[in-house]
Amino acid sequence: VKNKIHTSRGSGVLVCGSPNEVASDPLEDDYFDVVHQDSDCVGCLDAYGDYFAQKQSVWTMTLLGAEDQLCQKMAWALYELINTGTATNPHNTESNLYVYDTYTRNCFGNYFDIMKEMMFSPKMAEQFNFAMSSSQRFQFVLKNTTIYPDENYAREIMQLYTIGLHQLNDDGTPKRDEHGRVIRTYNNEDILSNARIFTGWDYTARRGNSEVLFRSHKSRMEPMRLRVNKHDFFPKSSVAGGWIGDRYPLCVDLPKHHFLKIGAKFRLLGGGSQPRFHYNNPMWEGDEGIRRFALEKDSALYQKLCNPTSSGECQYANTVTLDANIPCYGKECRIDTLIVVQVGPGTFYEYIRKACVQLSFYNGAKKVFTG
Repeated sequence: VKNKIHTSRGSGVLVCGSPNEVASDPLEDDYFDVVHQDSDCVGCLDAYGDYFAQKQSVWTMTLLGAEDQLCQKMAWALYELINTGTATNPHNTESNLYVYDTYTRNCFGNYFDIMKEMMFSPKMAEQFNFAMSSSQRFQFVLKNTTIYPDENYAREIMQLYTIGLHQLNDDGTPKRDEHGRVIRTYNNEDILSNARIFTGWDYTARRGNSEVLFRSHKSRMEPMRLRVNKHDFFPKSSVAGGWIGDRYPLCVDLPKHHFLKIGAKFRLLGGGSQPRFHYNNPMWEGDEGIRRFALEKDSALYQKLCNPTSSGECQYANTVTLDANIPCYGKECRIDTLIVVQVGPGTFYEYIRKACVQLSFYNGAKKVFTG
């Protein structure tokens, strides 16, 4: 075989699987065989025969044999409506099934939840051109030229997936103005504002235990991540008037030591200190010169995150939500907020702050000159 498959086997890492993913069998290998025509070209497009027909057959037989036929019909209707198909990365089976599973999991659920999950989908981002997007500010700094964000998904999420082109009455008839003309639901300014929302969206690094046909470093299944340095951080207007985020509290109004209050959520990062929901300089990872916030064993927060046994050994949970207010201890009392905390040697948690709004502009602001 000319194209050798290189594997990396070493110490284990914590890998979060897909929803409803079946646990691996430790007695089996981590590859499966596909009958192909050209053994000299593992991974080539012509090495799998009619690969697309194989996938169609498996999907069709699974659909026909499913016991939840009404759910399957709803999932197919959602698939036809949202229409994130196999146009991007068509030969990867798992990533395409992952998208379709979103519809089957939510066949009787909330449409908002479906759209939110699909909005973070790499397949959606590739199909509508906002994967690896950048803000106008970032492009100007990088290239000294004005490049506006792509408007494809910014328009389609309104036109195709939510509010449509025209405002409607309760009976489904179009609303009209005093001149008898239909009233539009959005304009070009709304599209531009939406486009700025979908800037800085980038792929998550590929995890283990997932299918990759052509050995890619990026994941086409895991939710996309927001790169803060490429994101447009200025206010975005709402189609209903006002600004997106008007209903959320100001971050400066959060209570003191909000990371110790009831409802505070912490998610396990494992052995790496690079957060998933905040931005830290990637160069900090592995840099011993960067000090981590390490919890002391007498801290109430440490006890919650460690959840020690009688022998003192930590029992780490994937997610920890505080069920009551807890007191601060030591240096915890001197800080305003947390991003990443170290609980034990090589074990980190990320604090997921409640949604709040940072003001970009202030009433009565003053310009200060130095030098």
